[in-house]
Amino acid sequence: MVLTHSRPTANTSSTPDTAILQMTGTVFEGDGGKKYASAVESIVEGVINALKECDENDEPKFMRIRTKKHELIITPDDKYVLVVLQDPGQ
Repeated sequence: MVLTHSRPTANTSSTPDTAILQMTGTVFEGDGGKKYASAVESIVEGVINALKECDENDEPKFMRIRTKKHELIITPDDKYVLVVLQDPGQ
């Protein structure tokens, strides 16, 4: 899944604007893609805020999250967020 992502600045709204650019795979069919996009957006913003509390100049570049069902690989950038969702059992 590739998301467009704009972070809020002093001149823009306080909420990020995220839209799905591309997605493939059965897990993203129907509302699945929107649910994962929303979850990833929340995860990225939470990590950004936590890092800012520790060091104002730091930012996430790569995140890997493993759950019981999936492994998410997230690479946030200023404009885009790349999300790879895979089955860790395969």
